[in-house]
Amino acid sequence: MKKIILIILSFLSISIVKAQDKKTNNIKFGVKGGLNLSYPQIGGEYGFEYNEISSRTGFHLGGFAQIKVSKKFIFQPELLINNIGIKTSYSENGSGGYHFTDDSKFNLTYISIPLIEKFSIYDGLSLEGGPQLGFITKGAVESQYSETHLGQVYYHSEIYTNFKTIDFGLNIGASYEIENNLVFSARYYFGLEDVSKLNKTEYNPFNPSISYKNNSFQLSVGYLFK
Repeated sequence: MKKIILIILSFLSISIVKAQDKKTNNIKFGVKGGLNLSYPQIGGEYGFEYNEISSRTGFHLGGFAQIKVSKKFIFQPELLINNIGIKTSYSENGSGGYHFTDDSKFNLTYISIPLIEKFSIYDGLSLEGGPQLGFITKGAVESQYSETHLGQVYYHSEIYTNFKTIDFGLNIGASYEIENNLVFSARYYFGLEDVSKLNKTEYNPFNPSISYKNNSFQLSVGYLFK
């Protein structure tokens, strides 16, 4: 994780130095917000799989700066509150009429720092991409499950909070700026860090571990102050 943070800092420093070398004072600020749709990479050992995984609509909100590096390139650091998550269901049948079901909601909130490089390909239209570092402020799995055994049904409800503090990944997308200072963007985030610390003693007795990498699609509307 120290190497990742060093890469992020190097990326930030190089972009700022380039902007200073060009002697441009063209720095703008803006605000943005929008929707997150999560599609995480989730799994575990010994073939554990959920029967159903569905995206849960989240949100993002924050601010950004635009630093003009050259005629075609803009460096855009951002500071966002990011809420993401999914809904899952799992069921298993055993001998003697045994039946197990689990319905869970994954709810994660991060303070995210995307460091985006934008490349202009047409008037107002840009391709964009770059790394993102996230610091978790809330990470919870709300699980409701039932067990049926020998004709008896047992209901349980648990909340688990075992997620790592730091997330890291890459963004890729596009944005379009129109004349009245509005910026529309679509971006996909690929999580590279397994953020789960869930194991069989703390989450699911049928599985020794569960891996969870944040992947999400982000639609944004922003306003650029000029």
